[in-house]
Amino acid sequence: MPGTFDRAVRGIREAVEWGIPVWLKFVVSRRSLEYLPWAVEETLALRVQKLLFTFLVPEGRARGLQQLCLTPAEYLGVLREVTRLRGTHLGGPDLELKVRLRRDLLAHPCQAGACDASQCHRGLSPVPRSLHVTADGDVLPLGYYVHPSYRLGHLGKARLREMVAAYPGSPQHRDLLRLCRETYRSAVVEGAEEAVHWNHLIGRATREHPRAAAPVEGVGVG
Repeated sequence: MPGTFDRAVRGIREAVEWGIPVWLKFVVSRRSLEYLPWAVEETLALRVQKLLFTFLVPEGRARGLQQLCLTPAEYLGVLREVTRLRGTHLGGPDLELKVRLRRDLLAHPCQAGACDASQCHRGLSPVPRSLHVTADGDVLPLGYYVHPSYRLGHLGKARLREMVAAYPGSPQHRDLLRLCRETYRSAVVEGAEEAVHWNHLIGRATREHPRAAAPVEGVGVG
């Protein structure tokens, strides 16, 4: 809609003036690659605290935009560019990138959900560290890119605390852990790419896994 960007910028400026912490998200695709420096400059001008670079995942409204997704080699190029921008703008906004280095994932499998509380060397809980609530009320582990057959439940039928407490050890949680480990082994342990877009990989794996065709389970689902 014409004027939407200008209205959003005005809202950001007002929020900053009122002392409200503001983070911005920039979706990186082949169409937006050249605008990375511009995004950082705009973030500086707006005095925003943090800029999160995330990669296009062909799900939801982005389904069908597979041709705009980056290759692993391009992920690495973005990582290098964001590192350069960090050095250029020391003291500026915090720049975060949603891509992981293979060596980091090898050292910390928990970053990929490839271990549970009984095996994690950092003692992390098996409860998902992030949740996503869809517009329909489904509560998904990890993010919007996970297939709903792995969901914790539905907000219209159970409390969030109940869903989180019941999820560890549930059939869909066991299947998700197994899928994370299988994807980790093939993409990280046996993989050759230095930069790994884990969210994209695990999202695609949940859609391809046989559970995607199984009845949806979860607390308060029925």
